[in-house]
Amino acid sequence: MKIRGRFVLTCCLGIAFAASVLHFNFQEIGVVLAVEQDSPSLDFNQPSGEKEILQPVETSKSAPSSRVWLAFSFVIYIFILAVIFLYVRRNQHILPHASIRLMDFPPSAKVLITLVLLMFSLVHALGLWDAFLQTHEVFESAEEYFGYMKLAKLISLSHPHLFGFALMYLVVGSLFILISWSEPVKTFILAIPILSAAFDVLSWWMIKMVSSDFELLTIFTGITFSAGFGLMTLLILYEMWFLKQPPMIRKDRYDTV
Repeated sequence: MKIRGRFVLTCCLGIAFAASVLHFNFQEIGVVLAVEQDSPSLDFNQPSGEKEILQPVETSKSAPSSRVWLAFSFVIYIFILAVIFLYVRRNQHILPHASIRLMDFPPSAKVLITLVLLMFSLVHALGLWDAFLQTHEVFESAEEYFGYMKLAKLISLSHPHLFGFALMYLVVGSLFILISWSEPVKTFILAIPILSAAFDVLSWWMIKMVSSDFELLTIFTGITFSAGFGLMTLLILYEMWFLKQPPMIRKDRYDTV
């Protein structure tokens, strides 16, 4: 494996480790401060009935204006994807042979990457299961779940999710860009789960603050970022373990001989 490939892999693992250490240290400090101050706004547990009287969720939030905002959210989502795709399409520089290939990784790196991807897959599965239980078993719907949630709880829920999504897709995306596909296709597949994850967290806030209609956005983004992660994982594992010779990649019109 060439020095450049080792450098990329080392940087990705180093960033992931350092970010994880910092994140959990800050989270531990936040929990300690919450215990010392006995602040109910920093309580990570669900509020009990004795401390707070839960008010019924407003049913008047669902209105034509909220559906306009929902449609506008989908338009923004598609617009961002289109801008990313067109930018890469106009500025792609695809070489006939990649200098770093997944199939050339040493066995130790292949085993490490495979175990990490399997762990990330388990995280996705448990996250989807937890979302189903919270919105169908513990509560009757996502509207009720986020409607009863305190603002501090929603912030504490959004923060680790955004951090986890960013870290996970940094690692997976750094490997995915090494597959032997064209730049526009790779960029489009890579952008979908990252953008969907961000809009998924945004939909929680919109359900609470605007309307329950944004539950459709939650369902859409949950499906797309899970499917995008699954596709990237399968392609990485395929090219790393099973692909013997990468397919011929056309030479871009901007390249010169």
